[in-house]
Amino acid sequence: AAAAAPAAAASGATASGPVLDQALREQLTCVVCTELMFECIIQCDHGHVLCEPCYTRLRKAAAGAAAHHTRDPACPTCRASMPRAVRCRALEQMRDRLRIPCDAAECDHVALGGRAWLIHRDNCLKATVPCRIGACTEQLVRSRVSLHAAVCPHRAVPCPMSVLSPRRRPCDAKVEQKNLRRHLEVAHAAPIAGPFDRQSIQWRINL
Repeated sequence: AAAAAPAAAASGATASGPVLDQALREQLTCVVCTELMFECIIQCDHGHVLCEPCYTRLRKAAAGAAAHHTRDPACPTCRASMPRAVRCRALEQMRDRLRIPCDAAECDHVALGGRAWLIHRDNCLKATVPCRIGACTEQLVRSRVSLHAAVCPHRAVPCPMSVLSPRRRPCDAKVEQKNLRRHLEVAHAAPIAGPFDRQSIQWRINL
C-alpha cells in the first residue's frame, strides 16, 4: 500500500495542496511563450524567470547572432546577461505542490504538480487537439481523433484503379480523399455519376 501511494499522487488521484489560482498562474507563466512553466524554471540574476525550452532557444539565437564573438542570451524582462541556466528551485518546488486542474473544459481531473499535469495533458481524452493529418485544420477532442482520421478528406488514399481493374495499367498515385473523384475522372477517364462509393467506381472503371 505504501508503494502505491506515490503513483496515486503522481496521477492526481489523491492530489492535496493549494490549487493553482490566477495569482499563482501569473507567477508560473513564462514571459516568452506565455505558457505555464512545467519544465525547469530558469532565472536571471535579478530573479526574473522563464522556462528552460525558451532559455535554450534564446541561447541558440544569441549564438547564431554572434558571428565572431561570444554572446550570452539576455533576460527578456530586464536584458541582463544570462550566461548559464540557473534554476529557480524555490518556484519549482512550489509548483510541484500545487493542485493543477486540467485545461479541457469537460475534464474535472486535478493533477498534483507540473509533471503529473503534463502527463495528463498529453493523454486527456477530453482535450481539444488538431487532426494528425498535416493538411487538415480540424480541431477535435482527442477521443475522436482516430475516428476522424479514418474519414478525413485530407488523408492520402491509394488510387483504386489497380485493385478494381487489374486489366489496366496499375496506378500508384496517392491522393487526398477529397480529390479522389477528380483523379479518377482526369487521370483515368472514369467519371463517377451518382453516389461516390466503391461499387460505383467498380462499375465505371470496368466499362
